[in-house]
Amino acid sequence: KDGLAGNGMRGMNAEGVEAGECGGAGLGLLGRLMAKDCSKAQELRQKLGLGEKSRVLIFNTEGATDPENFKKQLALPDVTPTASDFGFAPPLPAAALADGEQSQAAKRQRCGA
Repeated sequence: KDGLAGNGMRGMNAEGVEAGECGGAGLGLLGRLMAKDCSKAQELRQKLGLGEKSRVLIFNTEGATDPENFKKQLALPDVTPTASDFGFAPPLPAAALADGEQSQAAKRQRCGA
């Protein structure tokens, strides 16, 4: 979800780390997984063995490669978690992708777009 990536970008910026959308996605997802009032998040935390005392290593894979969007994201408020945050998209069938489309699909899936 783009909103969760934005949450991560703002969280990293608060700690002095510049992160773009892909870079902020990990922290944004972690924040979403730690939501106390969500049974789906609680279920996923239990499956992952993730708790309040867990230590999580997050790699920032991207700086602010789009300076305009970076400024825009930092100015926005954090996105409130919703029930649809855990709606995973099905994978694209390989037969449906033409040769030229496969690389484009791979790009879109890198950040969950």
